[in-house]
Amino acid sequence: MIKYLIIIFPFASILLSQQPYISPGIQIGINSNKKLFFSYQVTIGYMPWYAGGVDSNPSSFGTTVGKRFIIGKNIWYKYSYVDVQFWQALYGIGFGKIWDSNGKTSKKIKFGVGGLLLASYDYIPNFKKGRHNYGIFGVIPYLGY
Repeated sequence: MIKYLIIIFPFASILLSQQPYISPGIQIGINSNKKLFFSYQVTIGYMPWYAGGVDSNPSSFGTTVGKRFIIGKNIWYKYSYVDVQFWQALYGIGFGKIWDSNGKTSKKIKFGVGGLLLASYDYIPNFKKGRHNYGIFGVIPYLGY
């Protein structure tokens, strides 16, 4: 996972002339199996900039790495995920994968809307623990200068 970030990060900066950012986040939600879950993640990416500062209608590109915990009956199921996402101002989309501790993977599609607090929806097609996941995210983006 880290090797992909190391490869993508420098080249994207040069090619896209964008400002780097890092954004930790936490999420709480419920899935289509009526199971509560929470996630934590960090996104590293780029946001457009110009001589006067950051664009007033920003779009951003980033790579997210995170952990998700689904609360089951007397057990917590733990998953890891990674996705690449694109945000335009207050809405975005991401594509990636999620896997359990045994290495079983599934594709993941993420949609979101909001700012520092946002609503999210994940669709995980081959996920027995809940294909549809609805949540609320809190994020704290930091622009590096």
